[in-house]
Order: sequence, then C-alpha cells, then structure tokens
Amino acid sequence: MGYGVMPYAVDINYLKHFLGCKDESVLAELIDVHDEDLQKDMEDFDPYDDEETLLDLAIKHLIMGERQSEDYGEYASAYGYAFKHLCSAYGEHLNNSQWSAMRSSWFDLVDEEMDSIGIKDESFSMWSFFHNGPAVDIPLPGDFPSMGHVLRQNMPALITKLDKESLEKIKDNEARESLEQLREWLVICHESSRDLQCFYH
Repeated sequence: MGYGVMPYAVDINYLKHFLGCKDESVLAELIDVHDEDLQKDMEDFDPYDDEETLLDLAIKHLIMGERQSEDYGEYASAYGYAFKHLCSAYGEHLNNSQWSAMRSSWFDLVDEEMDSIGIKDESFSMWSFFHNGPAVDIPLPGDFPSMGHVLRQNMPALITKLDKESLEKIKDNEARESLEQLREWLVICHESSRDLQCFYH
C-alpha cells in the first residue's frame, strides 16, 4: 500500500481566523470529529497522557494559541495532521483518485513527463508543488505529512501552464491523468475563489 496526496479546497484567510481564536467550541468540535481519515491519523500517535493524544494536543495548541513548545519537536508532524484536520473540517476534500496508493517516485515520473513537453521549470515541478509547505505558520515536520499549497491569486498562471493542449502531448497515460486531475483541483479552487492545500503521507 502506498502513500497519497490529500487535496483540500480551502479559504486560507478563513482558516487563519481559527488559529489562536481561543474558542473552546471550535476546539471541542475538531477533537470530537471522528471521520475515517481523522481516526486513522489519530491512531498514529501514542497517548500524551491519560486523556490526550499528541494530535489532540497539537490541535489544542493551534486553536487556543498556546505555546508551540520545542519540547515536542520530534512530534512536529502532529501539527501537520492537526492543520489537515482543520482543512478537512472547514474545507472541501477533492477527488484524489490519480494521486493515491503512490510512492514519492511518482512525483519524479510526472516531472519527467512535464519536462518532456517543456512545462516543467525551476518554479513549477511536482516536488515544489507538493512540498512548498503549509499556507499557515505552524511547526514543520521533518517527515510526514509533507505539505504544499497554491494561493488563489496564483491559480490562473498554473491553469494556463497546464492547458489541455499541452497535457494531450504527454505520452504516459497515468501521468497525463494525474496532471489533468491536478488541473481540475486548480480550476475548482479558482472558480470558487479558494486556495489549494495538499498533504502527502
């Protein structure tokens, strides 16, 4: 079983209002959410004490504006998953059928296909797209989840770069379908005036 990219259409400015809002009802809502994906993430973290997991603690830190202690540096990934939960709760999870059950080598293969038709450059590659970090200020994990984002003002240029005529030139069918789906994410976000936040784990 491979890893996968989890893309969310979100309003980053809206999400930022929750960071440090100190609203107990928001905190309770996020911690009480138990959909399948969030439950799987919860299981990756051992209990911090008798009541909280490290993921619970990271969510609490983000919402309540508490000190993001360096004592939890080795558990910084919990903050990435906590932010993912925020995106899941207040954003829209997009279809990722072409970016699931994959290894990181898939990014390289897609990059090679993009390079073959001249649309890959230093500013745009799959590695930069999916690994440029979160759109908010949180501790960065040394491992998973990897995070990448595109702000709404940058959508038009990327949609143009991934125009349908160019994508039709890609010979590898799966790589082409992956890029077509990525373009769909951008179009959905652009048409709804939202940002794109992705998580890879």
